[in-house]
Amino acid sequence: MAWLALITLLTNLTTRFVQPLPPLAAADIPRVMPDEVKAIYITSQTAKLAKRMAELRQLIYDTELNAVVINTKEPFGPRIYPELKVL
Repeated sequence: MAWLALITLLTNLTTRFVQPLPPLAAADIPRVMPDEVKAIYITSQTAKLAKRMAELRQLIYDTELNAVVINTKEPFGPRIYPELKVL
């Protein structure tokens, strides 16, 4: 029973002394963008090839690339994202 009194006391204290912050507008949130975006585009067919993905992964590590776009849906084909693996 003492724990219930303690929880009630703490709840009353926090509601009395803690004031919520006003919500931030989207314009007030700072956005950090890279100086330059350097990306490669990988088709879904290329994403299926383990050897080619290993080559592209090494290219990312060896260069200043900081973004990768992987197309997971071909115009007339099925979505392939269940077949993709985490790099």
